[in-house]
Amino acid sequence: MANRSETPRGLALLLALSLVLAGCSDGGASDDVQRGDGTPGGGRSGAGMPSSSGAGAHAPTDAEATADDGEDDDDERVGVGRAIDFVDPSSFNGELNKDSASRLYPNINVQDRVRHEYDPDLGVRLMPDVSVSYKWNHPRFEIVLESNNMGFREDEDTEIEHDGYRIFSMGDSHAEGFLYNEESYANVLEGKLNRMDDGRSYDVINAGIGGVGPWYWPRQLRKHADLKPDMAIVGFFTGNDFYNALHLLRFEQVVKRKNFPEGYGERLNKVRELIDDPPRRWGSASLGNGLNQAYRFMHWPEEEDESLEAALHYIDELIATCEELDVELVFLLIPIKPDVDLLDDQPVLQTALDTLGMTREQAAVGRRLGLRLAEALESRGLTVIDPTEEMRSKDIALYWRKDYHLNVWGHNTLATILFRELRAQIRADR
Repeated sequence: MANRSETPRGLALLLALSLVLAGCSDGGASDDVQRGDGTPGGGRSGAGMPSSSGAGAHAPTDAEATADDGEDDDDERVGVGRAIDFVDPSSFNGELNKDSASRLYPNINVQDRVRHEYDPDLGVRLMPDVSVSYKWNHPRFEIVLESNNMGFREDEDTEIEHDGYRIFSMGDSHAEGFLYNEESYANVLEGKLNRMDDGRSYDVINAGIGGVGPWYWPRQLRKHADLKPDMAIVGFFTGNDFYNALHLLRFEQVVKRKNFPEGYGERLNKVRELIDDPPRRWGSASLGNGLNQAYRFMHWPEEEDESLEAALHYIDELIATCEELDVELVFLLIPIKPDVDLLDDQPVLQTALDTLGMTREQAAVGRRLGLRLAEALESRGLTVIDPTEEMRSKDIALYWRKDYHLNVWGHNTLATILFRELRAQIRADR
C-alpha cells in the first residue's frame, strides 16, 4: 500500500472553516461542520482527500427491523425503511441462503447505489471495485465509499502476498466507516505504523462491513486465511453488536421470535419521523446506531445476559480460529454517540428517549455490557482497548449528526489510541 502523509490539523480546520463560510448544500453550514467535523487527515492520502456503509445508512440495529427497498432521492438515503418489518429468525430453519441472507442483511436489497451482495459463506459481502458517493457535511461536500479488488474499503488492490506485518481489521459500519477510505481508523493506523520507519512495511486491511456482527467475524477470517494476517483487530460496536449476536444465534438454533408488545414498532417509527430531517439527518440510521438495541432490552431485560453470552459464544469461535491461524486478536470497543458526545445533539436525543419511554440509564445498556464484555475478554487473555473515557474528554463531536456513525475526528481518535496501545506489542512481534 502506498504511504502518504497526514493532513496537517491547521489545513483541516481551514477546510472546515471554508465549508462553514460557503454554506452546505442542505441549506447553510451544518452543526457537524461548525463543531469541527472536518478532516484531520488520513494515513494513505496526500495533502488532502482523494478525488474519488459503511455503511450506507446502517439498517436499524434491532436486527429484526429491516429496511424497505425504496430510495429517497431528496436525501439520498440507502437502506432506510419507511416501515419496520420484524424478521422471525426461525422462519429460515437455520439455512443460510439468498432468501435468509436478504432478510438478515437488508443492505443486499438496496436497489440504488448497490454495494452489497450475497455471499454463500458469509451471507453478505461488499462487492469488489464499486464506488458510490453521497452528499455529506464534509469539507469536500460529499463522501465516496469505494471498495477494492477483494471488496475491502481500500484505495489500493489487496495482494495475497505481503512481506511485512499485516493487520486484518473487522467490524460493522463503524469499522468500515462512512467516510473516505483513507480516513478510516484502519487506514490512519496503517499510516502511523509505516511512519515508524522501523525497516518493515505495514498493511492494515479495512474489512469492516455494515450490518454484520460477532457471527460474521470467525467466518470472514477463515475465508481470507490466505492473506495470513499477523493480527486481527475487531471493532465491537456496543450499540448493536450484542443483539446482532443473539439474533444470529437464534437463527442458527431455529428459535422462534418473541411476540412484540402493542405499539413496539409504532413507537420506533414515531421516533424516526420526529427526528428525520432530510437531508440533514437519517432518522432510522440515528436510531440504529444509538437506541434500537437498548429499546429492545428495555422490553426484554433478560436479553442483556443472553446477548452477552451469544457474543462470547461467537468470540470463542473467533479465538479458536485465531489460534489455528496463528493470529494475534485485539478488541476495540466502539461506544455509541450518546455515550461519548455528551453535549452534542441533546434535544434530539431527549425527544427520542421521551417518545420511546426510555431513561438515560436504560439507553446506556450498551456501555454496561461493553464493560462486562471487556472483563470477560481480558479473562481469556485478550487485549481489549476501551477508548470511551478518552473520547468523552474531546471538545469536539466524534460522530456525524446525520446518521450517528463515527465521523472523521472519531476515526482519527481511534487510530491514535490504537497506535499508542499496540505499537510496542507490534514491534515486539518480529
